[in-house]
Amino acid sequence: MDLYLYSIRNKTIKKVTPLNRGKTYDLTPLESKLVEVLSNGKENTRKEITEYVFGYYDRDTDYCLSTLKSRLLNKIKLHIKTIHDVGYKLNDIIYIE
Repeated sequence: MDLYLYSIRNKTIKKVTPLNRGKTYDLTPLESKLVEVLSNGKENTRKEITEYVFGYYDRDTDYCLSTLKSRLLNKIKLHIKTIHDVGYKLNDIIYIE
């Protein structure tokens, strides 16, 4: 099982697995905001997420959200769970200061 440690202060995420023993990844400001809103432990609607990350909601932000999700998956294998007719959720993350 992978464990992700998110540093609010440094805006980095550390993936801890038995194999990599803790590699740290720098996040862009948008990636960081996406991780912050998704790691609150609840199911978030697309509107809630895009308003937090981008400051507003419209259909264009849906595309940007999709791109951010793909980048995080490709960059650090962080899986963002899609909840049908609700939005998204992230389970495997712990905040650190």
